[in-house]
Amino acid sequence: MATKKESTPKKAAPKKTAAKKPAEKKTAVRKTAAKKTTVKPAPAPETQESLFDRIAKKAYEIFESRGREIGRDIEHWLEAEKIIKGKKKS
Repeated sequence: MATKKESTPKKAAPKKTAAKKPAEKKTAVRKTAAKKTTVKPAPAPETQESLFDRIAKKAYEIFESRGREIGRDIEHWLEAEKIIKGKKKS
């Protein structure tokens, strides 16, 4: 009678792996989120002419409201300047 050979499991060939590179240090890089801000356009600069016209109009309103007093034009003008430049309400 023939003897049965016990088969031994064959060992698998070791897997070839790529040579490991030394681990590199990873530095944390923070990305700062850019804040989205809406930039409001600056108001158009007031021209000297338009400022002059507004003061003149206000001075005339003061002149009329005070009974059209003659000779007080400088007072009316200075008061109008304070109102217009100082943003005072009349």
